[in-house]
Amino acid sequence: MARAKFGSADWQAGLEQLRLIPDGSPNLAEARFYEGSALLELDRGAQAERTLHECIVLERDSVPARQKLVELYLWEDRPLEARRLVWEVYNLVRPDNRVAALDQLFRIDFAGLPLELRIARLERFIANNPNDLDAVAALATAYSTTENPLLIGRSVPMLREVLEQYPNHPDCWAALAQLSFPENAEETMKLLDAWPEEHRDVQHLILLGTVQQEHKADYPKAAETFRQVLQSQPENWKVRYRYAACLRAMGETEKADRQLKIHTRISGALNADAIGKLLQESATQPATAGFRHRMGELYETVGRFKEARCWFEEALRIQPNHRPSQEALARQTGRPDIEPVDSLSKPVK
Repeated sequence: MARAKFGSADWQAGLEQLRLIPDGSPNLAEARFYEGSALLELDRGAQAERTLHECIVLERDSVPARQKLVELYLWEDRPLEARRLVWEVYNLVRPDNRVAALDQLFRIDFAGLPLELRIARLERFIANNPNDLDAVAALATAYSTTENPLLIGRSVPMLREVLEQYPNHPDCWAALAQLSFPENAEETMKLLDAWPEEHRDVQHLILLGTVQQEHKADYPKAAETFRQVLQSQPENWKVRYRYAACLRAMGETEKADRQLKIHTRISGALNADAIGKLLQESATQPATAGFRHRMGELYETVGRFKEARCWFEEALRIQPNHRPSQEALARQTGRPDIEPVDSLSKPVK
């Protein structure tokens, strides 16, 4: 009955049917998945997340529950959690189904949802549940990135409200610190110092390095901070540019020039037209070796060699004699998962 309701997109009716299933039922894990899916369709983010996690507790290897959580995390701009789940899916599914996980990873990394759509849906999440702190934090952060002064002004009290109840939320600390800089660099430093140390993430490093560079002109410290960022985010071309600028200010001209070349290589690969073309290809020719090879080239170009290897393997899965992918995969031999910051590797041709 519940499945029939879902088939007709009557999510509320289906949800009510699912709640009739007793806790001891052998179908409880499946019921929790459909319940979580219905809750997400009904814009009840926090409840959906909790229910989908219950599904995974009941069925440890549930791929559909993980995929639905990734969908939620995309709306709430939680890429680190989404990436972790996608890799879990990649390792759980059969090899011939892994390409779907890689495609989802690409969308997390380089093709986020339009800001206007995210804001509209997050507002619906909060209208349904004002206590959904993850949605409040995501919406406030989204407001803070707009050019609308009213929304930016609305974001600050929202961020502070979340931190009062959830002081370990890194996105809120990052958004507040970003909003205070450069007009009030001292306030930025206070926020960075107050950010709980055990919950500081790469956002903390980026902001700290920016203050060290622009406010304190402490180029050696800023360079080291940016270098730490690039160790986990080689594709972050904006940080790469700052790193190069610090090296130049320190008189390290040769190293600075090398980083600028890498910056140009990466920013060119990630421009909107290039990503848009790959998104179009993912919809029209996902099962071609050529497309999968180009995806591998993208990840190789930006320094994410693990993902590059996976895409080249997928190209060879459907066309074992695809010479460009054979050569590209051989090129990955001995490479780490992420390109070293000061690598001398050449751009992909």
